[in-house]
Amino acid sequence: MNAQTSEVPKRLELVLPEDTPRPLMSYSPAIRAGNWVFTAGQLATDFVSELGVAPSVFPPNPNQQDRLALEAGFILENLRKTLAAAGCDMATDTVRIWDWYVLERPTMDDFAAGDNYAAAPVSSCLTAQDGYFEAQGQPAQSGVGIRQLLIGHSLLEIDLLAFHPDDGEKTVTLSEPDDLPRGVFQRPAGVRRGDWVFLSGQTAAELDESGAISWPRGCEPGPDTWLEPTVEAQTERALDRLDAILGSAGSSLEDVVKADVYIGHPRDFAAVESVWKRRFPSNPPAKTVVPYSGLGARGCRVEIAVTALTSGSELKREAIETSDAPEPLGYEPQAMRAGQYLFLSQQMAFDSSGALAEGMQRRPGYPFYGQPAKNQVDYLMTNAARICEAAGSSVDNLCKRQTFHDDAIWFAETWAEWGSKFALPQPCSTTIEIGGPLIVPGAHVLFDLVGYIPDER
Repeated sequence: MNAQTSEVPKRLELVLPEDTPRPLMSYSPAIRAGNWVFTAGQLATDFVSELGVAPSVFPPNPNQQDRLALEAGFILENLRKTLAAAGCDMATDTVRIWDWYVLERPTMDDFAAGDNYAAAPVSSCLTAQDGYFEAQGQPAQSGVGIRQLLIGHSLLEIDLLAFHPDDGEKTVTLSEPDDLPRGVFQRPAGVRRGDWVFLSGQTAAELDESGAISWPRGCEPGPDTWLEPTVEAQTERALDRLDAILGSAGSSLEDVVKADVYIGHPRDFAAVESVWKRRFPSNPPAKTVVPYSGLGARGCRVEIAVTALTSGSELKREAIETSDAPEPLGYEPQAMRAGQYLFLSQQMAFDSSGALAEGMQRRPGYPFYGQPAKNQVDYLMTNAARICEAAGSSVDNLCKRQTFHDDAIWFAETWAEWGSKFALPQPCSTTIEIGGPLIVPGAHVLFDLVGYIPDER
C-alpha cells in the first residue's frame, strides 16, 4: 500500500467498532489478519474532553473510587466492543495483554543506580481486568511502568492480541510447573492457542514457602560483583523459568519466535546479549529490548515475555535476513517468520555497526536545523520494507506497531513520516514515552512491528 492507494488489502480486515471514541490520529482501532486480531493501544479518552482523559474517570470523591480502576474499566469496555466488532469474545479469545502504567518512579537516578522498581500499586487495574476475563482464562500479560502517554492526565494504556474463533481452537491457560518455584506475579503464566504459546513476563524473583521474595544465587539485587553480574544472572533465571513453562505447554526456548525484553538502564543491554548468545546458540528469535522500564518487584533488573510455537507445529519457523538492511542491533535475526506472521526485531535508525546512522541527528553547529526524528522514521521504515520484502510480504501488510520515544516531543514529527508510508487508515498503533535515551545513542524512536504474509509456505 502507498499514499496513492485507497484500498486496504483484502487479506487485512479493518475493524471499525461503533459506539467507541474515534481516534484523533488515523490509526486503525483493530486489524484482523488471518485469525489474529490486533488492537491499537487504548486510553481512557473520548478524544473530545479538554482534559484529555474522559471526565467520567475522575472520581467525585477520590477516597470512594480508585482513579486507575476507573481508567481501566473505561479502556476495557472499549476493547471489549472493539473485539466484539471483530467477531471475538474478549473473555475467551484474548491471548496477550500489555498494560502501560504512567509512574513517577523509577526516576532516571533510580535507573542509573540499578533500581527498576515501579513503586506504585496497580492492583486495582488487575482487579478490573479480572471482571472481563474468565477466572481460568486470563491472558498472558506484561505490565510495565513508563514515563508518559500521549493523552493528558492518562495513567494507563492497554493493548491486546486476540484470536478469531474461526480458528476452531480454545485458549488454554498455563500454570507454572509444580517443580518450579512460584513467581512473584500471581497471574497466569501464559496461554496456549492451537500451535501458539504466549507467556507472561518472567523475572528472576521468586516466592519462598512463606510468600517472601527469594533470589536464586547471583540474582540478588544490589551492585554487580566481579564473579556474579546481577543482570546476567537474572536474565539466565528468567529464561530458565520461561523454558520450564514452555515445556509444560509442549514448547521450548528453541521454538520462541519473538521475545520482549524490558530492562532499566541501557547499559544493561550488553549483559542481556551475553546471555542470549549462550542460551540461543543458533537461530535466535526476533527480539525487542525496551530500556527505562519500571518493573513490578523490587530488585528486578530484567523481565522477558515470549511468543513461541509448539514443538510439534507444522508451521515453519524461519529467520529472515537481507543484505539490503543493516545488521541487527543485537543477537537476533532481522525478523522471524512463523506461519503467516512476521515478527521484526527492534527497529531504530542504526547502521550495521550498531551506531546511529549518518545524517540521523542535527549537526552540533546547527541545533535548530533539520528534522532528525522524521529522518529516522524514514530510514528505519525503508529498512523495514526491505525486511518485509525478503519475507515475501511488504509494509502494506504491517498490522501493529508499538512505538517507544525517548521524548514525546518527537511524536508529531515521527507520526507524519510514518503516515506517509500508508494509505488511510494506518496499522494499529501504541505509542509510549520512556523518558530516557534509547539503546542506540541519538535515536529518538524505537519501533516494534508485526506483519502478515499473505501466502503461507
